[in-house]
Amino acid sequence: MSSRQMSKQWRYVRGLTVPRTIPPGRVLAHNHIQHTSNTVCGVNGFRAWTWPKENVPRNFVKCPCGWSGLPHVALRKVAPRLIER
Repeated sequence: MSSRQMSKQWRYVRGLTVPRTIPPGRVLAHNHIQHTSNTVCGVNGFRAWTWPKENVPRNFVKCPCGWSGLPHVALRKVAPRLIER
């Protein structure tokens, strides 16, 4: 699947919110910006989105940061650095 096709399947989380549920069949993800467990989307460049489960890129892994209290993924090379201190 091309990156253009994949980007059409992204659904960004609404700005100034923290999701409390994930739609069935989708996976929550966020970018590399440092954040806390309750940082809202849009602050200091922090963004989150969902993908269909079958289309999550291989370089995204389960994220241990605790953001939103929901299971989610982040880029493999930055996920370990996102743990809240």
